[in-house]
Amino acid sequence: MIFFISSLFLLGAGVYYDITGLDETIKNKLYGFGTLNLFFLAMPSFLIYRHNKTNIKKYILKQSQEKED
Repeated sequence: MIFFISSLFLLGAGVYYDITGLDETIKNKLYGFGTLNLFFLAMPSFLIYRHNKTNIKKYILKQSQEKED
């Protein structure tokens, strides 16, 4: 959750720099770090968190075929 909030903060700061017309290089860095944080930290941590709560055996096709035989 902290990665998602930090990436939203970085993207929001980038939007602020874009609207106010402040330093162009800082704006691009904020957009870039916000996007990298979202895709390389927030998304994988969410997927790992959700993966640990699922029962994979429900989705295996061979197990359901063995029950039919």
